[in-house]
Amino acid sequence: GALLTYVFREEIVGFPIVELEADDGCVIELITQESHDESVPQLLDTGFYAWSRWICKKGYNRIEAFDY
Repeated sequence: GALLTYVFREEIVGFPIVELEADDGCVIELITQESHDESVPQLLDTGFYAWSRWICKKGYNRIEAFDY
């Protein structure tokens, strides 16, 4: 597994879109947060659960979350 935390320079509103090449059955979980505190671990547990999970098909996948 891998964990990626991406922090924007400014606060924005929108629906995240992820595009990737994946193997068949690859599981992608996307957790969006309103803010990031650098003094806590990378995987945030703030009690606000905007969490989506997808199971990919082989090849190109475009994922759009409807939580922002």
